[in-house]
Amino acid sequence: MPGIDRPNFQDRRDFMKSAGLAATGFAALPLLGCDTQGKMSLDRSGASSPLAIPPLQAGTIERGERVFRLSLTPGEKEFVPGTPSPTIGIDASYLGPTLEMRRGEQVRFHIDNKLAEDATVHWHGFELPATADGGPHQLIRPGERWSPSFELRQRASLYWYHSHLHRRAGPQVYAGLAAPIYVRDEEEDRLDLPSR
Repeated sequence: MPGIDRPNFQDRRDFMKSAGLAATGFAALPLLGCDTQGKMSLDRSGASSPLAIPPLQAGTIERGERVFRLSLTPGEKEFVPGTPSPTIGIDASYLGPTLEMRRGEQVRFHIDNKLAEDATVHWHGFELPATADGGPHQLIRPGERWSPSFELRQRASLYWYHSHLHRRAGPQVYAGLAAPIYVRDEEEDRLDLPSR
C-alpha cells in the first residue's frame, strides 16, 4: 500500500528468521532474573554469559498421583543494581520452578496464595477439564489454596504455567508469576535426545 513503510525482506524465510530471532530474545528476557545453573556463550568473543534456568521440580508420587506443592509469594529483585523491584514468585522471589511430568500421569497441585491479591494459575497449552484450567474464573484468594487434578495428555514438549487473572494477567506475569513445564513421554525417550 502506498504511504506505508515496510521492511524489505527478500522472501518469507527472511521475515520468519527475523521475527523468530526477535521473539526468542523477548522470550528469554524474563529468565535473566533467575539463578544461573548453566552458562552459554552469547557472542563471538567467547565470553560467557549466564543462561538462567529455573530449577527443576518433579513433585512427589502420592497414591499414584504426581503431586506438586507450590506457593505464590511476594518478593523483591534487583534487575538494576541498587534498585529493588517488587516481584511475584512461585516458591522463589521471582518466577517459579520448571515442573517436570510425564504424559499419562495423573497430576495434582496444591497452590497456596500468599500474595495480598487474587491470583490464578493457568496451564498454557494443556488439554484438560475446565475445572482444572486455571482461567480467570478460578480465583485463588489471598490465604487460600487451590488443588486442581487432571490426567496429563500432552505430548513431550516445553509448556508454561502463568497467571490468567482478568485484567491483571500481564502485570502478574511481568512481576514473575510464570514458569516452564517440561513434559516427557515414551516417544521422546526413544529418540535418545540430550535430556539434561
